Amino acid sequence: MLYEALRCASVGLRVIPLYEVTDDLACTCWRREQCKQPGKHPRVDVWQEKATTEEATIREWWTQWPRAGLGMATGRASGVWVLDLDGEEAIAWYAE
Repeated sequence: MLYEALRCASVGLRVIPLYEVTDDLACTCWRREQCKQPGKHPRVDVWQEKATTEEATIREWWTQWPRAGLGMATGRASGVWVLDLDGEEAIAWYAE
């Protein structure tokens, strides 16, 4: 994942490490089985500010958490926006 994080950063995408999931799909965060977003939330606080393209920081994060997932900060600072359509109802709404 380090390679992918560095690749994303090389094209200007600001990255962050995410908690990973265990083999039984539990999150590695402190909530474990009660986590409502396993593997989908940042390992760093104030991630909106800490998301980075800096190679040294990225290497430090993935050295500390080698199995961390890869997240990207979207929005104005990244120049990227995302439209997330969850479920058939949302897809139908968008199609209209």
